[in-house]
Amino acid sequence: MFERNILLHYLNLEYRRIVGVEKFLSNERTKNTIHRVNYAAILLCKEYCLLPYSALIEDEIISELFLKKNYDAFFEVGLVRASLRESSPEEFLEKKIQEYDSSPELYGYYKKNALQELKKHDIPIIKRDFKVGKAIQQKWTNDLEEYASKSVWRDVLQDKGDVKLQKKLQQIPNIILDQGKGIIYPLVYKLLASTDELKNNKVREVLHNIYFSNFVDESTTVIITDTTFTPKNFSLDFYKGQNFSYAIFYRTFNQIGIFKEISDLNSRELVQLKVSDEFQIFSNFYHDIFGKCQTQQQAFDAINETNLKVNFHSIVQGCKGLFGLNKILAVLNNFNNKFEVKKDELITTKESTTIRDAVANKKFHLAILTALHEHEFEKVELHIGNGWNPDEIPDSSKVYLTTTIDKQGQNINAIGSYQIDTGMVEAGIFATEMITKFNPNYLIMPGVLAGKPEKNPLEKSEISFGDIIVGTKLFTFEKGKHSNDGFQKDLEEEKIDPKLIQLIRLHKEALLKKVKDDLKEIEKSSPDRLNKLDIENLAVHIAPIACSLSVVNKKGVFETQVTPIDRKTTGLEMESYAVAKACRISNNGKTKALIIKSVMDKTEHKDDKNKEVAALTSALFVKHLINDVLKFT
Repeated sequence: MFERNILLHYLNLEYRRIVGVEKFLSNERTKNTIHRVNYAAILLCKEYCLLPYSALIEDEIISELFLKKNYDAFFEVGLVRASLRESSPEEFLEKKIQEYDSSPELYGYYKKNALQELKKHDIPIIKRDFKVGKAIQQKWTNDLEEYASKSVWRDVLQDKGDVKLQKKLQQIPNIILDQGKGIIYPLVYKLLASTDELKNNKVREVLHNIYFSNFVDESTTVIITDTTFTPKNFSLDFYKGQNFSYAIFYRTFNQIGIFKEISDLNSRELVQLKVSDEFQIFSNFYHDIFGKCQTQQQAFDAINETNLKVNFHSIVQGCKGLFGLNKILAVLNNFNNKFEVKKDELITTKESTTIRDAVANKKFHLAILTALHEHEFEKVELHIGNGWNPDEIPDSSKVYLTTTIDKQGQNINAIGSYQIDTGMVEAGIFATEMITKFNPNYLIMPGVLAGKPEKNPLEKSEISFGDIIVGTKLFTFEKGKHSNDGFQKDLEEEKIDPKLIQLIRLHKEALLKKVKDDLKEIEKSSPDRLNKLDIENLAVHIAPIACSLSVVNKKGVFETQVTPIDRKTTGLEMESYAVAKACRISNNGKTKALIIKSVMDKTEHKDDKNKEVAALTSALFVKHLINDVLKFT
C-alpha cells in the first residue's frame, strides 16, 4: 500500500507561472491535464491529497475542476482536504485581500463572490498551526545564514559569493511582513530592484521551494512528480521512490489498457475504484516494484519486465465488451491473478538481472563518457581504475563498463561508456541516460580536441600538442537564423561549476607535475609512444571551449567565428556543450560536469598523429584529479 499523502502543489497558480508550460497549452488542455494528474494523485495517496485552499479562489481553472466538475465525492470521504489556519473562509479571504492588495490582478483575492461558490461545498479542513508568512521568513533567513552546497540559494548566490545580494535578501522578508503583506514574488521583485532576470527567476523559484517545504514532510507528505508541470530545475526535496511519479502511473495503466477509462470516471466511481479489493491488491504490487526504483528508467525497465511475464495485451483482450469501472476492475483482477502466478519468477529476475537492481545495490560516484572508444576510452581503461568490467550492468542497447578506484582508502565506484557516433546529439543522449540511470556525483568527459591555432606560424604557440584544456564555459557558435539580412547567430552556453574550477586552479601545478612524472616513466620504457612530446613544456589551460556541429579542418574558422565570441577560448570540439547541458537539466543538477580534453591538432591540416598522445595526457590528468582533488559522497 502507499505510505504517504500527496500535496497537490501544481494547483498553485504562481507555481505554474514559474514553470511557464501554460503559455503553450490552451485552458482546456491545461484543465484536462490537471484533472488526470489529480486522479493519479488520489489513487496513489495513502489517506488524502492536500489542496492549497487559495487555489480555489485565485484560479478559474482549479475552481472549475474542484467546485464545478463534481469532485464532491472526494470531499465527502476526505480524499481531498485543504490546509487552513483561519477559522472561516471569510477570515481567510479578508486576510488575503489585505496581504496581496499590491497585485490583486495576479492573485484574484478581490473576487469576494468566490466565497459563495466555496460555501456550496463541504471541504474538509486540516487545521495548520503555523503562519505561512512567518514560516517562509524563518526558512528563508535560516537557509541564507546556514548556507551549504545543498542550499536552495546556491544558484542565486553562487557559493555565497555575492555578499551585497545576500544582505539584501536577508532584509526582504522582514520588510514585507513589517508592512503587513504576504511574501509574494511581485513584492520580492520590487525590493530586489535587479535587472538580472535570470537571477530574479531563481529567487522566484527559491520562494516557492520554501513555501511548499512548509507542507512537505518526506515521511508523511510528498509531491507527485514527473508531470507536465514539473520543471527540471525545481529543487524541492521529496520522497525519492518512483511510486509517486505521474509518468510511471501513466505508463503502467496505459500499457495495461485502462488509463483513459480511469480518467473518464466520475469522482464517485474513482472512490469506488480506490477502495476496491482489486485496486488494493494491485497497489501492493505497484508499491513493492516502484517504491524501490530510484529513477524513471529503472521503473520503465520494471514495467517492461513485468509485461514480458504477465502479457498486458492478453489481460486487456480478456475483458472485451466491458466499459468504464467494470472494465477497470476486470483488468486489475486478471492482472492480479497472473501476477500472483509469476510473482516469484518476477522477483528473481528483478533481483538478479536488471539495471535497476545493479544500481540499487551499488552507488556509482563517478561517470566517465568519451566520444570515441579508440584512444579516448582505451586510455581511460588503461590508466584509471582497477580493470573495467563490461558485464556488471545489463543493457540491451549500450555497453556500460564498471570499475573501482582506490582513492586513499576510499573505494570510488565508476561507470564508463563511449559514444556510438560522435557529435552533440549523441553526447547529450548518452550523458542524460548515464545521469538518469546511475546518479553519479560527477560526469567527466576526457578525450581530444583541436587547439587554438597561431595567428602567425613563426610566433611561439600559446597552445601545444598534448596540452590539457579544462573547460570553464562550453558554447556553440553555429546555431542561428538565415534571413535576407544574413546569418544571425543564436549563441548558447553552459558553465562548469565555479567551485570545481577554483579547486582545479588551486591544484593545477601539482596535478600537472604528476602527469609529467607519469609521462617520463612511459618515455623510459616506450619512447615511441609519446611521438616526441615536449614533456617539460606541457601545460594546463583552464579556459572556454567552443563546440561545433562538424569537424573543422579549415584555416581561419577559429579566428573569425570562435575568437570574436570569447577571445579566451583555447579549444574546439563537438560534444562538450551537450554533456554540460545534460548535467544541468537532469537530476536537478546534482551531477557536476567536467570537460577535460587535450590538444591533438589546430583545426587545420588535420591528422591523427598526436591523437593517442592527447588522449593519454587527458586520461592521466583525470586520474590524478579523481585521486587528489574531487570529493565524493
